[in-house]
Amino acid sequence: KPEVSEDGGLEFEWVLPKIPQSNVLQATIQTKNLEFFYQPELTKEEIDKGNIRPENVVGPYATYYKDCPANIEGGKLYKVGKAFHIYRPQATDAKGNSVWCDLKIDINTQLLTITIPEKFLQTAVYPVIVDPTFGYTSAGASASTINNNGAVTNRYLSSDTGNNTY
Repeated sequence: KPEVSEDGGLEFEWVLPKIPQSNVLQATIQTKNLEFFYQPELTKEEIDKGNIRPENVVGPYATYYKDCPANIEGGKLYKVGKAFHIYRPQATDAKGNSVWCDLKIDINTQLLTITIPEKFLQTAVYPVIVDPTFGYTSAGASASTINNNGAVTNRYLSSDTGNNTY
């Protein structure tokens, strides 16, 4: 059963009581009017420009409405149309050792796939918990430095409904 995290996201947990036969976990994912955008690791050029992307925001998916619902005065404000974020999953063993996992979402096959590093599973103390998190209501973690005529500012992009915080 999913739990709501303190930041407002939904956290699902796979509990592996013993070493699994496969290091790949799959779940069906059904969506309606959503698009998923993979968030890759920053390039050297982006890093050199001062951009920042924490580890949990390397390899997740930003999820947007295909057709952003209308903003209604006094109602839900969808801003730029971001629905939520699916963060990079992490596997943690009974001793607190953890490792980042790979995440893949394939809308055509309706599968969410998490691949856990095999070496981690072979040396882990069980049970192991794998925890993909869907969305947060707090501000996002990626940041860009913008230099305009000598002025430098940081821009932090939100991970909720598309608000920008400066």
